[in-house]
Amino acid sequence: MDTSETFIKMCEKAEEIQGLAPKALWEGNRSFQLSGNNVYAKSPTSKRFVWLPRQDQLQEMICWNITGRFGVLMIDGLMQFAKEFYKPVSFGDDSVTWEQLWLAFVMKERWNKIWNGEDWIKS
Repeated sequence: MDTSETFIKMCEKAEEIQGLAPKALWEGNRSFQLSGNNVYAKSPTSKRFVWLPRQDQLQEMICWNITGRFGVLMIDGLMQFAKEFYKPVSFGDDSVTWEQLWLAFVMKERWNKIWNGEDWIKS
């Protein structure tokens, strides 16, 4: 699970994704919170908790079943997407994770937005 500062920032700025966040119940004042199978991180900038969707949750936002021929097309599409849209974009000092790539893919496919390193912008 990606808990990097880059992924937290990407998730926080993805208001559409945060609108889909499962309700959370927790206690305490830690940097990371678990609620059921969901992970929430305290934003370094706003100090509010941000939902960090797992890779499988991001995949469900695009498709429900990535098996068979459709799965091959989806993965091919994701790889092509990565080459076209995210080669020139810096995601930060750490290497790009699958969660970052899937989040970017979901934002592009569902809301036609791309990550410019600071925010999601209409493409």
